[in-house]
Amino acid sequence: MGRRVAQLSKEIEKDLARIFEEIDFSPAMLVTVTEVSLSSLLDQARVLVGVFPSQQGEEVLKKIEKEKGKIKRS
Repeated sequence: MGRRVAQLSKEIEKDLARIFEEIDFSPAMLVTVTEVSLSSLLDQARVLVGVFPSQQGEEVLKKIEKEKGKIKRS
């Protein structure tokens, strides 16, 4: 991965972390962006999200799916 792609991945990771802070997850839940991988054409990103407690993973994915319009606009 080139230096610019790595920098862009880090910026996307920071932006998503900020956006996730604004999403109304349960106060007893910790959601973090652990990794962002970009395609070679930079048109797709793969985002790995950590959830604690891990049993809440499905709930977090549903909430992110519900908020995806907001995430794309940000």
